[in-house]
Amino acid sequence: MALKQLNEKEQKELVKQCQEEIENAKTFMGPKWAKWRKRLKLLNNQKKNEADISDPLAHTHFNTLLAALYDDELVTTFLPREQGDVNNAQNLNPLYEYDSELMSMDTMNYQWLWNALFFGRSLVMMFEWDSEMSVPVPEVVNMLTWYRDPNAKSVNGDTAGRGAMRFGGRPILLTKKQMEDAGVYENIDKITPNTAENDILTAAGDEVRNAQGLGGSVSDDITTENRLLTSMEWFTIYKGKRIAVGLANGDTLLTRYTELKDQNKWGIIDRVIFPDGIDWDGVSVMDLIEDKQRARARIINAALFNTEVNGNHMYAYDTNKITSESDLDFGQNRHVPVDGDPTNAIQAIQRTQIANETDYMLNWLEKSAGRATGATEIEQGVATGGRKTATEIATLSESVDTRFNLMAKVITWSTRRFAQYWYKMYKMYFTTEIQDKFLRIVGPDAIFFKKFDKEQVITNIDPDVSVKSKIVGEARRLRKLQEWNAEAEIMYADPSVDKEYMTRERARLGGATEMEMLSRFKPDPERIIAMEENKQLEKNEYVDLNETDNDIKHIEEHRKAASTKKNLAHQKAHMEQFIVKNKNPNVKEEAQALLPPEPAGMPNLQPDLDTPKMLQTA
Repeated sequence: MALKQLNEKEQKELVKQCQEEIENAKTFMGPKWAKWRKRLKLLNNQKKNEADISDPLAHTHFNTLLAALYDDELVTTFLPREQGDVNNAQNLNPLYEYDSELMSMDTMNYQWLWNALFFGRSLVMMFEWDSEMSVPVPEVVNMLTWYRDPNAKSVNGDTAGRGAMRFGGRPILLTKKQMEDAGVYENIDKITPNTAENDILTAAGDEVRNAQGLGGSVSDDITTENRLLTSMEWFTIYKGKRIAVGLANGDTLLTRYTELKDQNKWGIIDRVIFPDGIDWDGVSVMDLIEDKQRARARIINAALFNTEVNGNHMYAYDTNKITSESDLDFGQNRHVPVDGDPTNAIQAIQRTQIANETDYMLNWLEKSAGRATGATEIEQGVATGGRKTATEIATLSESVDTRFNLMAKVITWSTRRFAQYWYKMYKMYFTTEIQDKFLRIVGPDAIFFKKFDKEQVITNIDPDVSVKSKIVGEARRLRKLQEWNAEAEIMYADPSVDKEYMTRERARLGGATEMEMLSRFKPDPERIIAMEENKQLEKNEYVDLNETDNDIKHIEEHRKAASTKKNLAHQKAHMEQFIVKNKNPNVKEEAQALLPPEPAGMPNLQPDLDTPKMLQTA
């Protein structure tokens, strides 16, 4: 067991270290948790007395931003960093797209964005690997229960690691069976239920329920084996190693000790929408609009009170004319005695009507919130007041788009780090013992599967990751497609143009995905032969040429393999052969005549021809 790696003294030392770190983080995070819980009520429109009305300013702006950013799907592409990694990098793209479905990225991205907008910074943990599906298991962290290093600027700091998190963690609830199935917990029978670690979880849960208007506190009174046990999941550095620790019974009982596979970085990806460069939290949407919603709510309720009073007047009456108060009770067809002329016997006491400054302040607060977040009335789909020219509307829309494009670009930082860590987990967990992984490819008329092993997805040098906004990318693609279509007729008429490349590039500009390209374009026998030859060339082994080879296709495929001496010489020989064929067009026909007859129904994909010695490589 993992705890046996530590002697008794080391275990006590580790528990003490974790207790100090937890207390340090709890003291720092306590006020933040309290503030966030109040803001949650405000966002959900529950922070009000029953007699009052609240303003949905925060909800409107928050969800406008959330909808715009969630709708802008980000396109992630893996790019090779050397010639020999071209095929593997191309394999990563459909694999990542397929894994995104397995990892429920649509749901995860929504929660990740929501947390980033509300808390300022949101975390996704990537410590688990599903060995059955051969895919990472990401988890969005509940920031209402996250303890963090007060001095951290981000999870993993800058490129040099400066400002990285030293420690952090959260309490989690698990049943005894879940702990046993995880295979990393010990001392399970010694865990006491409902200990101090539950306080943060209970408070967070209660506030969420209150924000939803449900109220009450939920306690776990189950005493069977399904009882939930609390364990503090803590990440820290002990004796120079990054570890995951489990603590129970008021952080006194050590239940887990795991040395993490990745000793260079924490497997936690952080996302921030409005970074400020000097603080962990950055700026959240609620930082920008909380005060404005509270101010609008006060003005609206004051105006409501004034309206209600003017609709239900107070009255002044002349006691000389109406001597009995019971005569003031309203009744249909009732006769009331009045001493003298009834004129002015009773009058309503008028209050001042709602002033213009009330409307002015409400509009100003709304516009101020829109300027702060970028969620203006145009972005919300609300017609703005006053008549505006088409140019003015276009200018406003462009300004809004610029703000959203900035936020979308900032989001690509975290999306890129996520994709990089997804690849890193394949390097750590996708071992040779796992022989292959099947990728489902949905074509236009059929579904087929492609098999990958580790050698086909892991590159010699870690690939670059490009992440682009789909909205911005679509605009660029359509512009490029227009240019392509304008030139296509001239290009297709040129005999020197590669028609296969033209067709594939037209499909790509038409929006075909990697999977659709695999389905649409069947493998070329020439390229299959060249790819098989690459296996030998990458081992720096000699490969002969054939007269009937399509030299250009072979050269294109060989350039994707590692640049060994034999590979470079082989490419040079193909180029020489290409030149000879073009100078003497009859060479190919003469070579074809030497071919043996092909068996019926059995195409000969790799003919065995004697290559002229002058074209062979050494």
